[in-house]
Amino acid sequence: MKKIIVVLSVLSVFLLGCVVFLLNNTINLHTYRLSGSSVVNDKKMLTGLSYSDLEITQELTGTVVSSGDMYFKEYTCNYKTDVTMYYDKGEVVSKNDPIACIDGKDFTLESSIRIVNYTVKNGVFYLKYIDNSDLYIETWFPAEDIDKIDYNTTVYYELNNTKMLLTVSDITYEVVGGLVYVSLQPEITLKYLPGTELDVSFVLEYYETSLIVPEMFLSEDNNGIYIYIVTEDELGNQNWEQRYVTVLKESEGNVAIDFDLTDYEKGLIDDGLMMVGKYYED
Repeated sequence: MKKIIVVLSVLSVFLLGCVVFLLNNTINLHTYRLSGSSVVNDKKMLTGLSYSDLEITQELTGTVVSSGDMYFKEYTCNYKTDVTMYYDKGEVVSKNDPIACIDGKDFTLESSIRIVNYTVKNGVFYLKYIDNSDLYIETWFPAEDIDKIDYNTTVYYELNNTKMLLTVSDITYEVVGGLVYVSLQPEITLKYLPGTELDVSFVLEYYETSLIVPEMFLSEDNNGIYIYIVTEDELGNQNWEQRYVTVLKESEGNVAIDFDLTDYEKGLIDDGLMMVGKYYED
């Protein structure tokens, strides 16, 4: 009986040792190579490294207004037999699209409009509308930065994730309450109601086809600013390599950077096979 107890005790110690050994090896699976040295730590973040464009923008609120002398426009004509409307009140009609059929002939206008009201009564057709071609956007730009823009500055608002371009048509260069009035003409006719507020973006600087990384992935030591580029071998082992970089510009938490790359490394980036890592501790 004693022999059995001793054997069981030895076996328990052996099994416990195996568990400890396995746990240690499990922890070692989280060892990552940083600048040629191994560091045991579970803490890491990864993000893809790719080429993209970086815009430095000034975000402002713009208001849709009408340039016409009259906020609303009117049209009146006589008819002999009947009038058939193709659109209802509140609807937008594109330029040169038939609005109504008057005595068998289509009636059109040479601009995009929004129908406000209409009546067909006693031989008179009356139409009240907003001429969308009269609409533009006005905003107020910080006076301290007014020299950063001019009449060639790219400006846009977004519609359904598409940038809708605007042209700077007027800068008053008169400071009112620390702001300067700026008017913007749309390249495509606005179809918003006057008084609508839109977010507009002035592109102050533009960096085309740059390497872009989140700012949080940058680190700094006595030698400068650096990142860790991360690649994997055929077995899935990660290789972390420190590279010093030049910061070109930062915008909204993203940074355009530049550093020396081999043709092979450029190919990895193009194929989406290179990442940037952030190694950190609590």
